[in-house]
Amino acid sequence: MKDILKKAIELREHGEVREANSILVELAKNFPDNAEVNYQCAWSFAKHEKKHTKVINFKAMFKRNVDFNKNKYN
Repeated sequence: MKDILKKAIELREHGEVREANSILVELAKNFPDNAEVNYQCAWSFAKHEKKHTKVINFKAMFKRNVDFNKNKYN
């Protein structure tokens, strides 16, 4: 999962936002309790300006209250 998440982030950083979003949505479906996945999904949609999805994913991330410094993907 972490390698896939890292790849999606790299795609987003290189302007492949739609492809990154597709991957991140699938990750969020498969790992709904993973705050980092929800955060990255929300961030990616924020870059793509899909406000409704962004709000849902940020709420999911905050609900899990994870310290991201302890759970980095790389």
